[in-house]
Amino acid sequence: PARDSAFDVVEQGYRTVLAVRLARLGPDHLDVVSVARSLADLLSWRTPTPERLAESDRLFAEATAVLRARYPEGHPDLVTTLVSRAGALERQGRAREALAPARDALAMAR
Repeated sequence: PARDSAFDVVEQGYRTVLAVRLARLGPDHLDVVSVARSLADLLSWRTPTPERLAESDRLFAEATAVLRARYPEGHPDLVTTLVSRAGALERQGRAREALAPARDALAMAR
C-alpha cells in the first residue's frame, strides 16, 4: 500500500540522518537523541515485527538514558520521550510495561 511505501521513505530518511549524526557527533549528542527518538516513534507505529519492536525499545531506552544524564527531572524533552515510550509500549500490547514510563512522566510533569 501507498502508506507503507511512505513510511519506508521516512524510515530510510531517519536512518540516514541518524547514521550521519552518530558518525559525526557521537551517541550522546542531543541531535542524535532527537533523530533516534523520532525513528523509535515511527517504528512503533509501523506494522509490528519483532525487529521493529526491539529496535524501537532500544532506541527509546538509549534516548531516555542520555536525556536523564543531561537534563534535570521534569525537562520537557525527557517527559516527552517517556510519554512517547509509554505510547509505543501500549501500541505493542505491553500496557503493564507502559505504566512505568507513563508514571515517571506524570510525576515529573506535576
